[in-house]
Amino acid sequence: MFSAFQSNNDEQETADFSLAAPGMNELVATAVLNSRIKFDRTDVVFSKREIMGDATETGLARFAGRSLADYDAYLREFPKIFEVPFNSMNKWALVIVNKPHDTGRLTSYIKGAPERVLAKSTTYLKDGKVFPVDDAFKESYEAAYNVSYFYGDNGWSLISSLQYMASRGHRVIGCAQYLLPEDKYPTDYAFSKKDKNYPDSEYCFLGLISLEDPPKHGVREAIGTLRLAGIRVMMVTGALLIHDYFSHL
Repeated sequence: MFSAFQSNNDEQETADFSLAAPGMNELVATAVLNSRIKFDRTDVVFSKREIMGDATETGLARFAGRSLADYDAYLREFPKIFEVPFNSMNKWALVIVNKPHDTGRLTSYIKGAPERVLAKSTTYLKDGKVFPVDDAFKESYEAAYNVSYFYGDNGWSLISSLQYMASRGHRVIGCAQYLLPEDKYPTDYAFSKKDKNYPDSEYCFLGLISLEDPPKHGVREAIGTLRLAGIRVMMVTGALLIHDYFSHL
């Protein structure tokens, strides 16, 4: 378990977050490059900027901005080529950027509902190495096989249990990448949303990012009032579907 910025939910033995740890660069790349957030201004340091976007991507941007030396330079280095925005039907967002690797120049990143992202993945990344997604991986998935982060009042922390996240109502996001081979996806490839002409499978599962979404002002008082009236309050979160998904594999 690692912690980027101490949270009240951290265990005492939690180690400090490091980009040098296996898989961390890939998760940060997904958070930065697969995003549609905007800034109110770019002539000030990152921490002074107002981020305009949905709550999930704002949290991811804050995480990545604190992890990178220069957020803007990172975006310029790996420009966006193509994207499929998140929608409630797909439950994932996809982006293709000009980020060279050993077999080509383009890299695709996908993020979204963990069960949807995993379904598009045939391999997973662990300790810097790629392994096939098999029954052993699926069985071990909830225990510890994927790196996971949650964002609390004081920052981001790494955890390794889906049950931990689901039980706390965290907003959980699955992340995967596909290093597009140049012989199949050259730099002038005609990607198309209309024709669904983009890589939709064969991804490498990177891990999970979990955001702790604190209750809004007044929620605690409202729940207290309901309980006094004898009403039982329950939270419904999509993260619980993860456990259900794997229990049926």
